[in-house]
Amino acid sequence: MSYGSHFIRTLIPRAGSIRWFSYRSLGAGHKRSDTNCAYLRRRSYVVVLLTQIPADWTLDVQAPAMPPNTSQATELHPCPVLLARIAAQPTGVPVAPSARTHAGLARLAEVVVGWAAPYSQPAPRSIPVDLTFERLYLGVIPATALRMLPTMLAVLALPIVLFDIPIPRDAFIAHRHNDCMCLATATEYTLVNLETGTVQPIGLPISQSAQVSSARTRPSILPIPAYDDELPCFLITSHSDSGTLGAFVRADGEPTARLLEWPSHPRAVVADFPYVCALLRNDTIHIHHLPTLSLVEVQPVDPAWEPRFLVSTAPNSHLCASGPGLATQLVSPTSAGKDRLPPLSCVRTLPPRILMGGKRSLQCLTRRSPGSAWLQCAHAGAWHAAHTHLARDDVHDDEARVACLLHGLHCIHEGLFAQAAPWLVQGHIDPRLLLTLWPALAPKDIGMLPQGAAGFYAALPPTMEDLVRVHLAWNYAPDVPLDDVHLRALGAALTNRAEQMLVHVLRASDVTEPDVATALCHLFLQRDPSVPLAELAPWWEACHVDRVARLLRDAHRYHALCQLLLQRAEPSDSLHVAQQLLDGTLHDVVDGPLSPIQLASYAPRLAPAARLDLGLVLAHHDRACALEVLCDVDFVSVDAAPALHTIQKVDASLAEALLEHVVLSAPRAMPSLHESLLSQYLASPAADEPRTCAKRRQLLACSPVLDGQLVAQLNGRPVEQAILLCKAGRYEEALAFLVNAHEFDAAERVCATGRVLPPEALEEPGWARLAALAPATHLPSSESQRLRHALAALYMTPSTSSHAFCAPCAHLLHVHASEFALDAVLTAVPAEWPVQALAPFLERALRTAQHTRRTAHVAKAAALPLSLEAAAQRWHAVRALGGLVEDPR
Repeated sequence: MSYGSHFIRTLIPRAGSIRWFSYRSLGAGHKRSDTNCAYLRRRSYVVVLLTQIPADWTLDVQAPAMPPNTSQATELHPCPVLLARIAAQPTGVPVAPSARTHAGLARLAEVVVGWAAPYSQPAPRSIPVDLTFERLYLGVIPATALRMLPTMLAVLALPIVLFDIPIPRDAFIAHRHNDCMCLATATEYTLVNLETGTVQPIGLPISQSAQVSSARTRPSILPIPAYDDELPCFLITSHSDSGTLGAFVRADGEPTARLLEWPSHPRAVVADFPYVCALLRNDTIHIHHLPTLSLVEVQPVDPAWEPRFLVSTAPNSHLCASGPGLATQLVSPTSAGKDRLPPLSCVRTLPPRILMGGKRSLQCLTRRSPGSAWLQCAHAGAWHAAHTHLARDDVHDDEARVACLLHGLHCIHEGLFAQAAPWLVQGHIDPRLLLTLWPALAPKDIGMLPQGAAGFYAALPPTMEDLVRVHLAWNYAPDVPLDDVHLRALGAALTNRAEQMLVHVLRASDVTEPDVATALCHLFLQRDPSVPLAELAPWWEACHVDRVARLLRDAHRYHALCQLLLQRAEPSDSLHVAQQLLDGTLHDVVDGPLSPIQLASYAPRLAPAARLDLGLVLAHHDRACALEVLCDVDFVSVDAAPALHTIQKVDASLAEALLEHVVLSAPRAMPSLHESLLSQYLASPAADEPRTCAKRRQLLACSPVLDGQLVAQLNGRPVEQAILLCKAGRYEEALAFLVNAHEFDAAERVCATGRVLPPEALEEPGWARLAALAPATHLPSSESQRLRHALAALYMTPSTSSHAFCAPCAHLLHVHASEFALDAVLTAVPAEWPVQALAPFLERALRTAQHTRRTAHVAKAAALPLSLEAAAQRWHAVRALGGLVEDPR
């Protein structure tokens, strides 16, 4: 057997011959009700028992041990299994079974074959079979044990239902997968749905030969479960004069485009996923890889053994000797031994799943584990075969990963860096082990690796430069000196491939590791100093800042340096570099000069204090960008007064705009800032402009900290004084200031709402938030009426009255005429006011008085008839009682 062989055969020793049962058609002496499915052996046949078992019950097969007898021939016979006790144990509350059949087939013949070990080895007394299904299919019941079927059903203590499914009478082979069964007659295949009982013929004939009949070439049926993107199907055979085809048919009867081909007709076809093994009549075993359908191995069989069949069995580790496999425990590379490869004594074989029976012998067909198959090929120097074994099998265990790691290290040793990268990734190599081969990237901790690969890793040269030099010496020296121009170019190409391998492995590793992220930044900057920032940014969060910052400075990538330092919470250093870029002290050779807009884009990633420093840097170059950045600073967590003082020295207008923003946007009022903003409005050169006056008045009206104590400081500004007096509840004094300032509309608003400014002035953007902080004011109607009388008195006071007050007083009297007595107004009105100015009030007052008088007359006239009617009713009531009263008329 060659070292590239993946399957091995092992003879199972025994004391004598084994009697195997041949297949034969159903005899005529059996009842039809017992032949729902025919899968016959001599003196035995099959019935399908659909057992209604709750889904949460578990069945175990407890098989009695066969007494060892070394002096007699050991026989395989299914009867002991029929006599076994089958117990059902509830594991929970029983539930009603659903209509769908779960996957699983308890074939008692497989359980018996699993006992095919020599009796010198301890045989298990309990063979657990996973029967947690809603329906249980039992088969292979010998005819000699038919009389025991009622006893078996009684032992199960479960309701058993026998379905009589009409199938062709000459069917002699049947295999099931889930709720579908495939039958074979002498000429064709048939699919049976066990749920519905429907029978569907398959259009592929068993024999396509005109010379050999189907009776001489028995068909094969192999259920194939679902894998990858393939649906479950059956593999069936169809022979011709030139060979035999294996077709894959789905459960619905549709064939797939996948085919197998054998040069001779197989005696048996079994599956050991992902392989399909076929014992051919030319005494060879053909092994195909199921996902690719490629022929991976052909094993010849000695004709003297007279091979008869292959049979699948449960994995049995007693049938074949096995080694421990490749060592997978993690060790330090410094503890490695002298040998590069583990010894062949480590070769491990998988538990056999296929048995081959001969006339007088029994062999198990087993596979080496992928890692052990690679190790055996590696010891023989068959590296291509070793690569094939690993590429064919999925890497799903630690031993296979160790083999992948060994193969990757071998590729590095041979200078095949492009081929090494994927194997190192599959082997889950610690990237720090590779970084040690580059002294500039070597980490402090070199990491761990599996013990089976430690020797090979220790055999590598200490650095990648040494490895490249060794390869050049092997291939060209001493004929060509190592300092030759062409050899240097070749060495540079090999070094570049090695770095590409390292990048591939690092990208597949955990990039949150600082050593990995730092190495990636180093390699990318070394390969291309002008690499885009977007490619470097994903690794900045985990890299070593000092090492990467040094690389960026050496490459004059100051933009990238700013972003790195900002992202790693070192804003002071970043802003220092940014200041130098803006001033022109530093020059970025790749990204060019830094614009204030680019620098302002870093602000969202900064803390409030650092954002304030960024705004100060921008204030020297771009006022708009600086204001945008500073407006986003949370001045609740940062002391605003020193910051504003610093900004005032740089740009006064920027400080004023920022102060206004802070006051208007702060979630709570800060008295010092409010007073500073008021002083700023008062001291501004544009203090008397309408816009500045409006802002000043809005601040006084909305601020909860500016109160009546500032009235004396606002001399000469009666409206501002009136605003503060109203906030203090001193409305009469406020009205006096407003009347003297001829702010008549504001005076009437004070009487109505207690506020000087109109509501729309407090709803402007920015001021509404501040107005919400001020306490709400509400005047009752009696207070409003009292204030209007006070306002009218101020208008008509002889010391202050003038013709300018005539119009507003007339308007006040006209609008609220019902609140003023006519005689009192006529008494208090100044003599110099024209009567025509009060005409609207007088007319309305007179009309109101006349209307009131007429209303009273109407009410009296309406009440008199009601009074007379009441008197008449009372007179009639007294007369009815017999009283003598005078007629009301």
